[in-house]
Amino acid sequence: MRQISPIIHWIILSIFALAMVFMLYLAAITFDRMHDEANQMFNERTLLLYFNQRFKQADAIGAMVVEEDRLQINHPGYYTLLYLEDGYLVEQVSETNQILEKSGQRIAEIAQLSFRSEGQQIIIDVIHSNLDAKSYRFTLISEVGS
Repeated sequence: MRQISPIIHWIILSIFALAMVFMLYLAAITFDRMHDEANQMFNERTLLLYFNQRFKQADAIGAMVVEEDRLQINHPGYYTLLYLEDGYLVEQVSETNQILEKSGQRIAEIAQLSFRSEGQQIIIDVIHSNLDAKSYRFTLISEVGS
């Protein structure tokens, strides 16, 4: 019976080790992509649920003031401002209707944000960090003071 050379053993072991390193590299890339997609979907769900809840709470015609870079919700005695700051949707609750830097609560990570109004509808245009654009439309159905 003929024995296999020790060099062949080392070659086979080296090929196995390289294959394992390559498999770990592919697994890391796949995990990173899945993690980014999961974060993106989480941000989208968070935005939709947040805006839905915020608009249901403040559903009154005239209670919301739309500007290009922010949305102002008027409450008795205070204001809620929604705007983009440092790549995040930020909610600021204060007694003034002026944006106070670094004083709001971060809600979700996004790249761009704009608000516009068309009649009783408020449209929020969002571009996520992966450059996926979404537009959310909300119709105000209550009257002021309802």
